Amino acid sequence: MAEKLDILRRATEEVKKNPKSTAALRTFNVRSEDKYFASSEGSSIQQLILQIYGNVDATATDRQAGVSRTAQLYSKRRRRQAGNTSRR
Repeated sequence: MAEKLDILRRATEEVKKNPKSTAALRTFNVRSEDKYFASSEGSSIQQLILQIYGNVDATATDRQAGVSRTAQLYSKRRRRQAGNTSRR
């Protein structure tokens, strides 16, 4: 996770190097979902799903022309699953 945070930090620093850059925002999102299933026959399944992804938003402004543009860069969502299945 530290590596992903460093990549987002470096991407935001690159945005800030542009003299027309007026805003840079980075976000790091983690979503977890814990699922559990139990059947009447004695089977059970537990599944933990983690989604980890980051975004970088950059806004550049041309003050002379009075124009600004925003670009949003999204990473691919990563999905990690850990599960436990048992039959009693």
